[in-house]
Amino acid sequence: MTLEQTNNFNTDCSCQTINEDKLKQIEKKLEDSCGISELKFQKYFATSPTSLAKSSIELIKTFLASYSRMLAKKSIVNIFLKDLEPRFKNLLPFEISGGLFLGFDFHETEEGPKLIEINTNAGGLLINSILYEVQDNCCNLHYTNHEIPSFTELGEQTISFVLNEWAFQNINKELKTIIVLDDDPEKQFLYPEFEVFQHIMRQKGKQCFICSPTDLRLVNGVLYYLDYEVDFIYNRHTDFLLRTEEMQSVAEAFASKQICLTPNPIDYLLYANKQNLQYLSDRSFLEQHQIEENDIHIIQKVIPDTKIVHAADRDALWENRKSVFFKPQNSYGSKGVYSGKKLTKSKFDEILKLDYITQKEIPPSKRTINHIDYKIDYRVYVYHFSMILLTSRLYQGQTTNFRTEGGGFSAVLES
Repeated sequence: MTLEQTNNFNTDCSCQTINEDKLKQIEKKLEDSCGISELKFQKYFATSPTSLAKSSIELIKTFLASYSRMLAKKSIVNIFLKDLEPRFKNLLPFEISGGLFLGFDFHETEEGPKLIEINTNAGGLLINSILYEVQDNCCNLHYTNHEIPSFTELGEQTISFVLNEWAFQNINKELKTIIVLDDDPEKQFLYPEFEVFQHIMRQKGKQCFICSPTDLRLVNGVLYYLDYEVDFIYNRHTDFLLRTEEMQSVAEAFASKQICLTPNPIDYLLYANKQNLQYLSDRSFLEQHQIEENDIHIIQKVIPDTKIVHAADRDALWENRKSVFFKPQNSYGSKGVYSGKKLTKSKFDEILKLDYITQKEIPPSKRTINHIDYKIDYRVYVYHFSMILLTSRLYQGQTTNFRTEGGGFSAVLES
């Protein structure tokens, strides 16, 4: 499908493709096998699919390969990890995978996909695999899941990813007990995904619990949940650098190699720290670190111009504010993000005192369904530099959200 055909589809198609009978069957099966009551995945899903040009999908894959070769440069890794706490310095894994799970978020443009941000512990992978399972045909096009594992296959892959992380971090004991960790997990919007992950782990013979950091205790250097010694933490908590008081027991256990933690501060600083985008949008930086010209071309093509905010640049920043977004260097989702077009002088003055970047504004492409316009954000779930699954999110407003009626995760079509 060409870019023009993609745009025509996203403008003209109003097909509703979720097979509700299939969805109810999957929900019932999971309710019975997981012991979960009243699973309702529909609230996460848009009613219609989106499309993305095959050339754009191929460019994303090429970009991931270029990114992996860039991160193979020890000199760049050292720069990205300059703010890593000393107690974690000796914990660099055998292989850099990015942890469970990376989300690369893109906006589609006439020039192809542009990277908006990278997230560690990106939610929604398992839920999106269910979304693809319940899609009916649409406009004689193909869903990208001809390259993507089914829900069952993804479950098998997930346990293999867990075992990979265990091996990469070289924890010297048997893997028995796994924790899914978040702040007040039952109140999290994606809590059912935690339960599905727990079910997958238990099917493979692992003890798996969902809890908050305050439910964990450190005794003589060993981390416990109830009376269970914790071996592995799938970290969905947003204290990515382990600096809050409630995460110190986890930080100490990780620092002493008592647990495997994924994702962890190393993953965050190598991938999700927005300051990295400033380096990667700078050709001279990439040349200085001897990145191959073809990889420089791909990285520069996909990453929008990004700069660190310095108070000394106050006048130029204010003059050019309408062409950029202001984003905190260390944040998640849309927290603290401001469009320069809507920025007040008082908020601008406040930003100058904080750790912020500016990123060239890349307007999202549009999806029109039954005469209602939505914005499209494409997300690629990645492990070890390989694409696991491609999805999109339909929304209205400045940033992605699940409050938009008719919006949510949307399956992606290509020809």
